[in-house]
Amino acid sequence: MGVSSSPIRVLHIDDEPSLTELTATFLERADGQFEVDTATSASECLARLDEDTFDCVVSDYDMPRQNGIELLERVREDHPRLPFILFTGKGSEEVASEAISAGVSDYLQKRRGTEQYQLLAKRIRSHVERTRAQRKAAEHESHLRQAQEMADLGSWHKDVRDDEIWWSEEIYGIFGIEREQSDTDGSAERPLDHREFLTYVHPQDQGFVDEKWRAALDGAAYDIEHRIVTDCGETRWVRQRAEVEYDDDGEPLEALGIVQDITERKAREQEIKKAKTQLEAAIDTGAVGTWEWDVDADELVVDARFARLFGVPPDAADDGLPLEAYVSAVADADQERIERAAETALDACGEFQEEFRVHGPDGERRWVLASGRVKCDGDGKARRFPGALVDITDRKADASREQQPPVN
Repeated sequence: MGVSSSPIRVLHIDDEPSLTELTATFLERADGQFEVDTATSASECLARLDEDTFDCVVSDYDMPRQNGIELLERVREDHPRLPFILFTGKGSEEVASEAISAGVSDYLQKRRGTEQYQLLAKRIRSHVERTRAQRKAAEHESHLRQAQEMADLGSWHKDVRDDEIWWSEEIYGIFGIEREQSDTDGSAERPLDHREFLTYVHPQDQGFVDEKWRAALDGAAYDIEHRIVTDCGETRWVRQRAEVEYDDDGEPLEALGIVQDITERKAREQEIKKAKTQLEAAIDTGAVGTWEWDVDADELVVDARFARLFGVPPDAADDGLPLEAYVSAVADADQERIERAAETALDACGEFQEEFRVHGPDGERRWVLASGRVKCDGDGKARRFPGALVDITDRKADASREQQPPVN
């Protein structure tokens, strides 16, 4: 998981100044991103860490007043995740064991020749890469947890090389799966692999999802919508987004993603699509009326078809009438619902789409479908509310007959 282009700041501690300068020179030659600062005592090291930020500490072991392991223990108190490498000429199993117990990141014995600095540089880079990646992953997870608290979201993490996917609790809920707390041997819940994940995807969408994921591994964006099938057989819509992390060779290593349940949004989109289809069909047959409501003036200007459905003489409607002149024709059982829907559209500068009944002048009840969108000014205040009206009485009657049980 390649390190970013930002410098890698290293603090090297050795009580022999000539050795610290020599080590700094060779490390900076070995890796162009290294910036090496030096200190000649443990106390100076602690002071530098208090006043500045470093990506890695490299320390000798055998130093007066405080040795390298004692320094490590002090550093761990305030910087528990800072890479700390013991680079020492005093090598023994006892020192190595004590260093590991104290939480050292790496233990490297000094040797003759310049090759040791190449090895040390590789160890530094490796530990800094891992620490930065862990920090970045923690930030991602923190942001995802915040997002999940605000929306119906779940997060997932995938180790691409091992093909292991870990889901958050929220995803199990979205997929309608009862989460197992542990396996039979008491270990933590096992991850999924890619093939197992695809079994939860709707059969008609599996090829699409698989194709998009493989493209994401090659660098394409991964932001898709698809259907899933829950354990109880319910079909839901989800949106998935992810970022893939790569190593220095461009090979995918891991991915962090989110899943959002968009079933309700998809249902609304289908309703709107259906309504638009009905409106287009109505326009073709002429069974449609239009309106334009001036919100500030509270005047509703309608065409002749609209006026006739509401029992208003067309010539009286030409110059505009108050909205109340038409509301009285709406069936009492529908008025409160229509008023709430209209208020919601006005407040949100949004769409209005409702089916309701109206009573014409001859007492005949007709079903209509009204659809419109509020137009607002730059301050978000509703100004105009245009729309169209379709007579759907025949469609309602056909639907009602289809629901009637057959007569024997």
